[in-house]
Amino acid sequence: MSGEFDFNKGNLRDPDALIDYLEAFGDTHAEIERNITLLQRTPEDSARIHSLFRSLHTLKSNAAMLQLDFMVAFLHPLEDLVGSVRVAHIPFTPQIAEVILLSVDRARLAADAAESGHSLDSMQLEPIAMALRELSKLDATQVQARIPGVIRLFGGALAEDKGMVQLPPSAVLPVVKSGQDHPRKADLELFWRLALMTERRSMYWDGRTARILPLALETNHVAGSPIDPVQLEAAVYMHDVGMAFLGEAIWAKTGKFTDLELREMRTHPVIGSEIIRRMDGWQAAAEMVAQHHERPNGLGYPFSLKTEQICKGATLLGVIDAFEAMTHERGDRYHKKSIVRTISEINASEGQFGREWIEPFNKVIRRMLAQ
Repeated sequence: MSGEFDFNKGNLRDPDALIDYLEAFGDTHAEIERNITLLQRTPEDSARIHSLFRSLHTLKSNAAMLQLDFMVAFLHPLEDLVGSVRVAHIPFTPQIAEVILLSVDRARLAADAAESGHSLDSMQLEPIAMALRELSKLDATQVQARIPGVIRLFGGALAEDKGMVQLPPSAVLPVVKSGQDHPRKADLELFWRLALMTERRSMYWDGRTARILPLALETNHVAGSPIDPVQLEAAVYMHDVGMAFLGEAIWAKTGKFTDLELREMRTHPVIGSEIIRRMDGWQAAAEMVAQHHERPNGLGYPFSLKTEQICKGATLLGVIDAFEAMTHERGDRYHKKSIVRTISEINASEGQFGREWIEPFNKVIRRMLAQ
């Protein structure tokens, strides 16, 4: 099925080819998301379906030219599935849209993992490809019955029966009590006010603190509270306050950052950390703020720390912050992700998130969905 490529190993003929492929992948991925969003409004728009098919064909063709066999083997059945939609063998539905988006997300994750030299064992590429091939041959009724099982292959069983689930604005958990009676309650109130002032700078930031705080505190609680919840609360309030000290050209930008802009943007954890570090008794929170964009694989910022160098509070914030960013609107992204896509990506991302937090976080999301 995959020629010279083993789905579970990154044995690429030309590793440099994958870097070139990844550079072009982002734009095509965004175009696919845009087509999917527009098709949800007008699902019988044949021109838009053709555009979606061409985007997928481009991803596969570029992979073939660069001899990325594993990508060709994975994308070919996805192209067949969209081809079945294009010839009206099966209709375009929200469930089909979710499968397409999940598949493209997984292709990108697999390419990232292969480029970094990580195993693809957790990606489920071969069973997903087989399931996509099967879907393309079924009729409409059979497809709808089969889709929940396909989504389960991506690790999306948390919300498999809810379609393209988005979080409503009111979808928050009750806040676990942390610093309400703390001796430094005045400090916490200051941090909270700074967080709210930061949110007011951009329409995309509104309500972030109220969504992130209960997720972070509850995940820590489910995990047995390895982090001081009061320090964690302070870190949640302060983790993005540094963004308010950057120029509007940085925090309001909707397109890609230049190298200079990217370097400036990546200073915001340090700025927020230094503010809180100067206040007595908040050193643990300051460390969480400084490190919340670090990643276990060493590809984070601002210091490129690795697993053992990153504090647990920062790795927890990394998971929660990523979930928030993916499931809510942002100026640099056309399409916000459903819970299914977000949970799938977080669970499958190798080296990007602290694995010790994934299961407690999944439990919290299950509880939130049940409510």
